[in-house]
Amino acid sequence: MGKMILVEGCPGSGKSRAIVNLDPSTTFIIKPNSKDLPFVGSRSLYKEGINVTRTTDFSVVREILEKINKGTKFKTVVIEDN
Repeated sequence: MGKMILVEGCPGSGKSRAIVNLDPSTTFIIKPNSKDLPFVGSRSLYKEGINVTRTTDFSVVREILEKINKGTKFKTVVIEDN
């Protein structure tokens, strides 16, 4: 079981931008909105169906987390609501 970390801060403080420092090959992003990630190249690093999904359905989020917990290449999961 991994550690849960909450990153909280004022708008524009760099919370979403910090994702650029994560390894896209081992990071999975769940986005409950339709906004793009706020850094250049995010679309080439994070692709729908590969390491990012957009959903507001908690049952889908739960399925993804359970699958990752059972063993995948992903070591970091970000629920990103920028």
